[in-house]
Amino acid sequence: MDVQEVRLKLKAELDTLEARSGRLTRHLRREDEALPDDWEERGTSLSNDEVVEALDLKTRARIDAIRAAIGRIDDGSWGECLECGRDIAPARILAVPTTRMCIKCASKANHA
Repeated sequence: MDVQEVRLKLKAELDTLEARSGRLTRHLRREDEALPDDWEERGTSLSNDEVVEALDLKTRARIDAIRAAIGRIDDGSWGECLECGRDIAPARILAVPTTRMCIKCASKANHA
């Protein structure tokens, strides 16, 4: 798989996630549907918002990671460890194209 194929896959995932984030934001802003008048239903709806907010945070974090990876592809630094500067193993970068560190540096960071 070449770098441009990876970029296309990341861009497709980014488009999907941005659409999801838009739906989640509209839901949280009540753009599509107002809160119910019934207090019990309102409580349930507001409780569900906590789950939607958590999904939105995870979605936005993934969007940021993908944008950063695409930026590294575009500037030619994709596949280079941001910690030690060495090349990230091809199997790792293809498996996790948003990774920013080689396995050795990632292990150190997780144990610190």
